[in-house]
Amino acid sequence: MIALYANLGYNREVKRMRNQKINLLPEIQNRSSVLLYEEDREIEPEKLAAVMEAARLAPSARNLQPWRYIVVQEKTQRDRMVKAMNAVNFWASSAPCLITLISHPPLGYTGEGKCYYLYDCGLSVMSLVIEAQHQELKCRQIAAFEENKIRGILAIPADWQVIVVVAIGYQGDLEREKPHLLKRWGIEAYSRVESRLLNSRTRKTMEEIVSYGKFNNQDTRNKNQTNSKSQ
Repeated sequence: MIALYANLGYNREVKRMRNQKINLLPEIQNRSSVLLYEEDREIEPEKLAAVMEAARLAPSARNLQPWRYIVVQEKTQRDRMVKAMNAVNFWASSAPCLITLISHPPLGYTGEGKCYYLYDCGLSVMSLVIEAQHQELKCRQIAAFEENKIRGILAIPADWQVIVVVAIGYQGDLEREKPHLLKRWGIEAYSRVESRLLNSRTRKTMEEIVSYGKFNNQDTRNKNQTNSKSQ
């Protein structure tokens, strides 16, 4: 009976949240990861400084701040970095700036057997991304790359970990640039980018990710996967 009332309370709370208008920061509400940038439009120094300051001020375990950033704007070096990425990230060549986040495990807190430095670096990148949105810039994070090649291009020591590369710049206009991009990328690659952009903002419902008092898995996709495995 107690479980029944608890479940009813959960359902009421979920329904209330679903019907409630939630006012978020515009930078969170309007943030999106883009696949095309205005390649020839440089980021103003003051905007880039603000973005990096936001990354610097992020919270971290024991305030150890285990992140280090390498900012690359020079085209030849950017092109070398893009060649070190998986082919699916060909679009990154349009970004006027690539920001690489690296870390060294001893820089972070590793108590309780957990690698807090990775979580801390994620917090720092999210702070960077939100400030970029505030500055009318767009970001997309890239983790599919050959780490040793990126390390060589940026002269990163072997015992440092390359965590992510952030492409950043002003959002490009896919339709306006279509003739140019079709010649540069080809129809298949262009269509792939177009499709990914159309599906980039889908999110799970609130009831699929939030429960109260105890775990209550409402993720129908996971349930279907579990059921299919048991059959």
